[in-house]
Amino acid sequence: MFKFIILSCLVATIFADGWHQPLVIKTIQAEAPANYDFNYAVSDSFTGDWKSQRESAKNGAISGQYQLNDADGFRRIVDYTADDHHGFRANVRREPLAHQPIIVKKIIAAPVHAPWYQPVRRW
Repeated sequence: MFKFIILSCLVATIFADGWHQPLVIKTIQAEAPANYDFNYAVSDSFTGDWKSQRESAKNGAISGQYQLNDADGFRRIVDYTADDHHGFRANVRREPLAHQPIIVKKIIAAPVHAPWYQPVRRW
């Protein structure tokens, strides 16, 4: 009985691999990296938000710069490059802004006490 089960499993394994899908080979044409130039800037006098970015890509190498105003009165400037050989590299520097940030004083109101009522006495 055991030999019959082993033989049946062997025959089933041999004949189970009878249908193959045809092998499809697709050739993918490598495209040259896209070249582009990109920039934007935001200057909001109401909120004080100021930032800008520019970036360009030529032959697979990307280079750019972005700037923003930090809350401590400095402008952060980041120059960066990225390519397949050196990877991503960034140079960060901080420059003081021409004007000093406005320091807002906290105004704490005097506490408001709830009215206190005395009980009414009837004699």
